[in-house]
Amino acid sequence: MKTKAKILVVSRDIEMVEFLQRELNGEYEVINTHHNGIPQLIELVNIEEPEIIIMDIIMPSEAGIEMCIEMRQFTQTPIIMLTTWGAGSGMVKGLDLGSTEHLSEPFGSDEIKKQIKDMPGLMSKISS
Repeated sequence: MKTKAKILVVSRDIEMVEFLQRELNGEYEVINTHHNGIPQLIELVNIEEPEIIIMDIIMPSEAGIEMCIEMRQFTQTPIIMLTTWGAGSGMVKGLDLGSTEHLSEPFGSDEIKKQIKDMPGLMSKISS
């Protein structure tokens, strides 16, 4: 039996979360979190052990980049940063500060699925 890879979605945008759940739940197990700060996020990552974290760059209490920096202190789980910055220096800054990949909004389901499938080591974590 094939085990679905877990994807943790960290976003304040309810429409984005619903979109990701709708588009990814067939292939992956999507775990949603209402952002309550780093301690709660660390606890959730330790409990759920997701293979990928999809994180919005704009959050209510802490910016996604600061969260990403803090997350890198305790996990090397790949992080896809969702941003409205587009390409260029914003993307480079996000990648330099700890995210594995970057995806500019708006994006479609094919784009996010390709990012996920291209994550290094993801397939080796899914047992058959």
